[in-house]
Amino acid sequence: MRLLQNIAIAGLLFLLPPQLSAQRNIEPEVFTLTFTEEQTAFTGEEHSDPRPEDWPDWITGINHRNGAITADGTWQGKVNDDGAETGINLLIDNPSLKSDLALTLSFSTETVSDFAIQIYDSKNKVVAVDLFGNVTENSELTGTDTYIIPLSRYPSASRIAIRQVSGQLTLFGLIAFPVLAELPADTGAEMTMLNLLGGELSEESRLYRALNQLIPETERSGLKGPNGEPLSREEIIKSLKTEIVQELSQNKAEFEKRLVGTEWYLQDFYKRRLARFLPEGRMLQQHSEKKERLRWNEKNEVLVRSYRVLDHQTVLFGIGGFVATFNDNFTEMTYETASGRKGKARLVGRFDVKK
Repeated sequence: MRLLQNIAIAGLLFLLPPQLSAQRNIEPEVFTLTFTEEQTAFTGEEHSDPRPEDWPDWITGINHRNGAITADGTWQGKVNDDGAETGINLLIDNPSLKSDLALTLSFSTETVSDFAIQIYDSKNKVVAVDLFGNVTENSELTGTDTYIIPLSRYPSASRIAIRQVSGQLTLFGLIAFPVLAELPADTGAEMTMLNLLGGELSEESRLYRALNQLIPETERSGLKGPNGEPLSREEIIKSLKTEIVQELSQNKAEFEKRLVGTEWYLQDFYKRRLARFLPEGRMLQQHSEKKERLRWNEKNEVLVRSYRVLDHQTVLFGIGGFVATFNDNFTEMTYETASGRKGKARLVGRFDVKK
């Protein structure tokens, strides 16, 4: 039963240099599945009770559909001409795993065959349709039998399905163990680490992409440096000042809460308008042709726009990339387009967001 597990652990230890293997040994919990008589008792078609005590906590069960466990200790999928689900399922407790999962499969297939690896949630809905394409073909192409299941991207995942698509799949066994993949980006933390370790930032890095999203697509960013000097978009990205990025990250959520539910009267080079800020970056506008008409009319045409909070005082909104800067009292704002056209607005009041 533990042959595959022992081989895996021995292989990992063999790769470590002597000076590393003598240090703290972090040994991952390894789940091993082989189709012996000992295991087949709890590998049913519907459920896998009773659950063995030596299983890792993150494996809650295993089952199979439209297949058979053979006398020589393999699982063999039946030909699924009727469209029946054919495959092996690993039932997992994703929150207790706290990582991605490495899955090593020992399998053989017919010459013309295809099987896929999918992820389902607890409601039996597909979360990831086809993680690795034709596993048979792509495993041969890349020369590997190990696949990283990105569970950290899918917090609702509760089942990993190894699905036979065509031909016939024969499984000899599998090994699964937790692995640490790329962590979700924290812009402020990555900025600190970049300043600590140094290096030139590539445009392909996730930090650069995060900065690209935080900073408006116009030369006038509305942001200022530590000495109060105005900074353009390119200057912010190139200077990579930690304090600016932290300000963007920490303050924009607080400012958006303040902004949502407010109504503004805009007067500029185009038309007089009323603007309402809604959650999730949505803004509604109505034209106000006459100066005296400053009342929102539900019967009038509404223009849907988007906005993005940049920091505690600046918002990017509208079609042409307006950068708006609010005064400290939050009663007025001035805005400017990338081409230099300017406008101003004043706070009219608040409205009920739920309506």
